[in-house]
Amino acid sequence: MTKPPPSSITVLCEDRQHFQFVYRYLLGLRFKPHQIVQRVCPRGSEAAEAWVRVTYPDEVRKARRKSSRALVVVVDADMEEVAFRHTRLDGELKLNELVPRDKGERIVVLVPRRHIETWIHDLNGNSVEEEQDYKSKVRPDRHTESAVKKLHSIRKKSWIFPRGCPPSLASVVGEFKRLITSTR
Repeated sequence: MTKPPPSSITVLCEDRQHFQFVYRYLLGLRFKPHQIVQRVCPRGSEAAEAWVRVTYPDEVRKARRKSSRALVVVVDADMEEVAFRHTRLDGELKLNELVPRDKGERIVVLVPRRHIETWIHDLNGNSVEEEQDYKSKVRPDRHTESAVKKLHSIRKKSWIFPRGCPPSLASVVGEFKRLITSTR
């Protein structure tokens, strides 16, 4: 059973670049700015990945309390495997006596490998290797909007990614579908 779209989406992420990518994507899905809540790691605090990880259980609790809420989490894989980041987030839920996310929940976890800039660089028509650092090649003010437009174009074409797409980027298909087709 498909539920109506969420009325509120919290974006929990490491930095402004993550937030801008997800925010623009959500606007393209016709969500309104007032529906999108920003939870970005404060500058000068601990490691951004650790901040997202320890903040995650509280945001999951909030999302689970009200079925009209959704949560989008973005954490870079850096030099780790994507599965490792998922395992660490699940472990944080267990530490806080919460069950891991269910397939029917509106909890989206995006893990760009190496960084979100890898996805942005790829979506702008460049070939990428997930182990390389593309931060110096991506200008957020120039490249994010075109990357998100390309992602929407791929979504409209039944999520068929071009050959050579980074595996971590291809994983957004199942994750973003959680926002619309959730049954919880």
